[in-house]
Order: sequence, then C-alpha cells, then structure tokens
Amino acid sequence: MSQRIAAPRERVVDALVDHAWYEALETRPSIGAPEPLALSDLDGIARTSVRWRYAGTLPPAAARLLDADKMTWVIEMRLDRATFAGTIHVVPDHYEGLLTFEGALRFDDEAGSTLERVDGTLTVKIPLFSDAVERAIANGFTEHLRVEAEALERFCA
Repeated sequence: MSQRIAAPRERVVDALVDHAWYEALETRPSIGAPEPLALSDLDGIARTSVRWRYAGTLPPAAARLLDADKMTWVIEMRLDRATFAGTIHVVPDHYEGLLTFEGALRFDDEAGSTLERVDGTLTVKIPLFSDAVERAIANGFTEHLRVEAEALERFCA
C-alpha cells in the first residue's frame, strides 16, 4: 500500500511522535480516537505505540463471534530517521492469535512530498470468515492511511 502526503517526510515523522497530532485527529464512524501509549524520538529512531478502537457496527455474522467493545489494537512503529525506513506491527488487545500484521514501513521523499509505503502480511484466523474479514480489514487499513494522509497534510501545513 502506498499513500502520498503533501508534506516533507521530516515533518511527517515529527508529527507522528507529537501528542498534538493525535489530539488533532478527528474520529471517524468506524475508528475511535487514537490513544498514544508511547511516543519517542531518540538517537535517530522514532517510535510510536498507539491504541485504536473499532467504533463501527459489526456485520451480524461477525458480531456472533466478536465483541465490538473488545475490538482494540495497538499499532507499534519503529522508524530510522537516517533511512526513513522501519517496521510496523499490529498487536490486538483481545482475540490474540486471530489477527496479526507485520510489515515494513518507508517514507520516500518525492519533490518535497512524502510517499508512505507499507508492505506487510495480514493474517486473519476466524473460521469460515477469514477471507472476508481479511479483505474488510485491508480495505479499512487502506482507508485509514488515506484519511491519515489528508489529516497529516493539514497538520503539517
């Protein structure tokens, strides 16, 4: 997945480790407000650990298996400022083993803008529903990146 952000990559990374960025984010119908757990920028390494909450309505079939109130997860990011490359890891607060995401993250400079690239493996292990849930999560993550990119552009302006 890739997303263009109309802001310099240094400023984008600065925003990701700034509490004010998360306070400025607007909630969306499907995702609640972010909860920054740890934000740091030391020795050239930017690290974030942010909890997110599903705020939408689960489809009836999924609601039989999952409690919407337990649909929370932490996205951990580690980024080397020298290379603007790093890792991203999704850790569910509940339903461990049902969902995993491990990936590589890169911020490329493109004429003063940032091209954010995420490449990883999403695995969903929900009997009978894995493929549908995996597609829904991947689509939701893509939408999340798009909305986040637009918000970063406004925040970094």
